[in-house]
Amino acid sequence: MPKAKIAFSYDCAYPWHVGGIETINMLESSALAKKFDVYFYTLRWPGMRRRFVMSGVRYDAMFRISQRRLYLHKRRSIRAALMYSLSMFRLFGNNFDLLVVDEFPYLHLPVVMLYKKFSGAKVAIRVAEVWDLEYWRRYLGVFGGSIAYFLSKTLIRGADIYIANTENTKELISKEYGISNNKIEVFTPVLNDSEVALARRRNKDCSSRQIVFAGRLIKEKRLDLWLSTVREVIHKMPDVTGVIIGDGPERDSIKSMIKNMGLERSVKMLSPLPKSRLYKEIRCSAMLLNMSEREGLSMITLESLALGTPVVLPSNSPIPKEIKRLCVVEESSQLPDRIIEMIRKGKKDFHVDASELSKFSVSNILPFYEKIMKKLGIT
Repeated sequence: MPKAKIAFSYDCAYPWHVGGIETINMLESSALAKKFDVYFYTLRWPGMRRRFVMSGVRYDAMFRISQRRLYLHKRRSIRAALMYSLSMFRLFGNNFDLLVVDEFPYLHLPVVMLYKKFSGAKVAIRVAEVWDLEYWRRYLGVFGGSIAYFLSKTLIRGADIYIANTENTKELISKEYGISNNKIEVFTPVLNDSEVALARRRNKDCSSRQIVFAGRLIKEKRLDLWLSTVREVIHKMPDVTGVIIGDGPERDSIKSMIKNMGLERSVKMLSPLPKSRLYKEIRCSAMLLNMSEREGLSMITLESLALGTPVVLPSNSPIPKEIKRLCVVEESSQLPDRIIEMIRKGKKDFHVDASELSKFSVSNILPFYEKIMKKLGIT
């Protein structure tokens, strides 16, 4: 009996471009490739071959892209989104049973739905964030944001199933897009149990007075507020240090802020690290401080919690409530004093029940997809 054919698609691919969605796509596609024929359609990043196989997944990379071309004025480029959308016509050369795509950057969705109509394939759209009209207008201006909001609500319709990363996102999909709840599943596999366990064993006695951030260096991560908070902590506790791990369009601006705040000796910047080194930095830190104003899930928050490192959030953090309740939450003005108190106490009393994080384990990938494929009539 032939294997079911599954296609994943996103304009960015791990490890050429590192982020939460890229990591999840890699984890899911490689896990499913052990049982099904799995393909991955993406743009072609520097150092990437046109076609190749990695972890059992057949990659097809079309149209050259780079970090510089992906962003325009520190926002995702519409031209890059159009390139990605055109590249999706490659789907018509194959007969897939299931196509898994992310909702962003939206312009590819008409091609996906056209393919669905002519091929009979089932389509699953993964939704990480739902932006309302106000947020779209802040992001693209009143005119551009209004158009984008209308398009996002229109283009996302028509999938057979929607995969929300949290219960909060599921509620927003229903509210903003009018999608029926029985078409929405909640699933986000981000924690590799063996990698987390290995990092905890290797760095068992590792500790420092370091405050860490890891993620995309974009404006929405609010590294300006992160640096201001860390500076206040260092002013009262001079042996505290900070580290910012990641890359993105705000990198040069953040470097300038570090210099202007006189933090060159206290705060270092590191490029994206291999998972083992990233986990070591987090495990050895006193805490992870996340000041982001836009988060659909925050994979790095879950990883930090799993590694036994507390996560500190401002009270207005958009991180979903099922994750936020596992973190230390404080009013922004009180964060420096709370952080100092935590550093003095150490991490010995910090503990998150493993059952709270089990639903985010990658071990759930195959059972989850087998369930939705059965639901969709894919054998």
